[in-house]
Amino acid sequence: MAFSIEERTLIELYSDLGSSSLEKVMQNIEHNLPAIEDSELVEQLTSLLHKLSALTDADFRKIDFTDIIGY
Repeated sequence: MAFSIEERTLIELYSDLGSSSLEKVMQNIEHNLPAIEDSELVEQLTSLLHKLSALTDADFRKIDFTDIIGY
């Protein structure tokens, strides 16, 4: 499954110092969703959660983060 640069950046933002598991990233996103007021960002994160839920841990570890947007 392909992820856009924006999606990979969001994954990195919601990881724990870049070494998170798939489950931890999803938990972090789900935990923070209720506090997000930007409806577009909520849509993006909800869509991202759906895509992440279709991955295995092995597939998640193969995601390339080398070109993410710096923050």
